[in-house]
Amino acid sequence: MDYAVICFSLRSVTFLLDFSFFFAAALTAILAGTHFFLLLFCAALLHELGHLLLIFICGHSIRYVHFSSAGILIRPIRCYDAYWKDLLISAAGPAVNLALGTWAYLWNMPTFAAVHLALGLFNLLPYSHLDGGSIIHAICGMLNRSNSSCLWIQKNISMFYTLTLLGFLYFFSIRNISLMGMLLYLQALEFFDK
Repeated sequence: MDYAVICFSLRSVTFLLDFSFFFAAALTAILAGTHFFLLLFCAALLHELGHLLLIFICGHSIRYVHFSSAGILIRPIRCYDAYWKDLLISAAGPAVNLALGTWAYLWNMPTFAAVHLALGLFNLLPYSHLDGGSIIHAICGMLNRSNSSCLWIQKNISMFYTLTLLGFLYFFSIRNISLMGMLLYLQALEFFDK
């Protein structure tokens, strides 16, 4: 974690903040406004609190919390002892966002609803750096697949998803450079990350 700009510990948990986190925060605040940035940041914190709650309910401890441009990553001290716990922990963050987004939609708070629903659905995408990839991995583990088999299945699902969505965007002449860039970036991470 030498790339962290700020690193500190509270009790046994290490907090890491990289430059990319501050850059993404500043860029979001400049392009979308401070109000939207604060709304998005609160939605991300509530998402992570959903994960934390389930981690503690399952009896695990946190090793570190890493803030970067890709979001907030929480690493436990030890591996989970059951795949169903992995599944619940991975699904907890998106579930919080989807529940809050649905509630906000029903109470006619469109911006709050859109941010939470988008964040919840985005995190369910089948990439290994998102909760959706962890959910696929946990389901494969529950089906007694080997770790390498789980990774192969998850990578192929993400590739199929990426190609399908890019094909959909091309077919309907949708030129959303941000979405295309994000899909290609997440797919590249599947192949170039360890």
